[in-house]
Amino acid sequence: MNRVFRAAVYVLAAIGVLWVFLTALWYFGDLCTVNAVSYAASPDGKLAARFDQIVCTDERGTMAHVSIGKPGGVAWDVVLHAPATTNEIGLTWLNISELQVTVPNNIAADTRDRIDDDYRVSFRRVPANDLRQ
Repeated sequence: MNRVFRAAVYVLAAIGVLWVFLTALWYFGDLCTVNAVSYAASPDGKLAARFDQIVCTDERGTMAHVSIGKPGGVAWDVVLHAPATTNEIGLTWLNISELQVTVPNNIAADTRDRIDDDYRVSFRRVPANDLRQ
């Protein structure tokens, strides 16, 4: 009886390990990859903006994010989120606290200006493939 019990424990342990592995593979299999496209520090270096392309393997697809925060900081505010594949978003600091984000007209995104205690973000729409200042 002891051998049968031990064999059953081994079989159940193997099934448990396999179940954990497959669950982890399923859960982590749809992770997104963040590709940094551009980064711009403010003139005084206290703030920075970054444009990331986020590619997911699930229904979220590909997204474009522009975020602003303190260099080396953990918390960044997303100021632009667009379900799009583009490398044509421009980041320009107009002064130490004002960022201008240039967005092609063909990108569907919320481009309302934003004002925070530390910064201001303005958006400029341009024809697609034309990021000239």
